[in-house]
Amino acid sequence: MRRFITGHPGALLLYTALTCIFLYPLPLHLTTQVIGPFHGDNLEYLWKMTWVKQALFDLHQSPLSVPHIYAPYGYPLATGEITPIHTYLGAPLTALLGAITTYNL
Repeated sequence: MRRFITGHPGALLLYTALTCIFLYPLPLHLTTQVIGPFHGDNLEYLWKMTWVKQALFDLHQSPLSVPHIYAPYGYPLATGEITPIHTYLGAPLTALLGAITTYNL
């Protein structure tokens, strides 16, 4: 990888520029706005990322049950669409960068 970066800086710069152009306006608002044409499933997924991070790191409980939704019974998030690879593996990144930046990345 290092050989590619030092041997082909023009190609790397070109691909980086093309990626930024293709993703416009996301690079300008990476940390402030949620991508998507409307506010629906993207905000629900953002909430799930935030909940998993909060449950694991702040509350030290299982994120598979949300006690404050449908109280007093709670909501079993394990039966929903939690996408464990993104939410669990992304939890440390969410804690470091915030939910919006992690979602956009």
